[in-house]
Amino acid sequence: MNGLGNGSNLQDIGISFVISIRSNYTPLSLMLLVASIIIIPPVITQSSSAQLPVQKKKVVLTAIIVQLHTNRDIGKTLLDRALTNLKMMNPNLDIKLNYLEYPYNQLQSQLLKMMNDTTTTTITTTTAYGSVDLISLDQIWLGEFAQKGLLTDLTNYTKNWGRQNDWYDENWNGGIYGGKVYGIWAWTDIRGIWYWKDLLDKASVNPDSLKSWNGYIAAAKN
Repeated sequence: MNGLGNGSNLQDIGISFVISIRSNYTPLSLMLLVASIIIIPPVITQSSSAQLPVQKKKVVLTAIIVQLHTNRDIGKTLLDRALTNLKMMNPNLDIKLNYLEYPYNQLQSQLLKMMNDTTTTTITTTTAYGSVDLISLDQIWLGEFAQKGLLTDLTNYTKNWGRQNDWYDENWNGGIYGGKVYGIWAWTDIRGIWYWKDLLDKASVNPDSLKSWNGYIAAAKN
């Protein structure tokens, strides 16, 4: 929670992105998931003669993102744009970003290592870089992280946001676990299958059967 404490005047800020990538022959749907951050505006005192200079409250957000092959900092490009908008929406805050990247084969273990101190309602994980606020996550890990209480339920945020229809249903549903929204796609890709028709004919495989995973698996057994 960035150690911001409690107060009577609170503002909830939610940021979320999702990434879909491909590694070798296995599609990897990675989601960026965000913690709910409670921000307390600074208290400004006034004297009878002059107003003291406004001191912006410092907020540090830590993002842990997958390194997409050799494309370093590709996630930072998205986050920098979001950070600019966030600063505009909260001019009373001095917001900084700690951006960390890990290769895909190291990402899951690093996330679990950094996010093992949680409560049932909010992320309280702290590292040498501060709290963990935003992560990219492979879709196949979503259930594990949600069950362990490491992710923030974004359902109400997305309802208020009202932009669900901007996504294809398949992409949007990929960020849902147990009926709750935990992540949102930031980008995706297009995949295709090329085949030798004569080889499929020889194996008595109908190309239309390759449109589903069950058909693809059945064809591979021929």
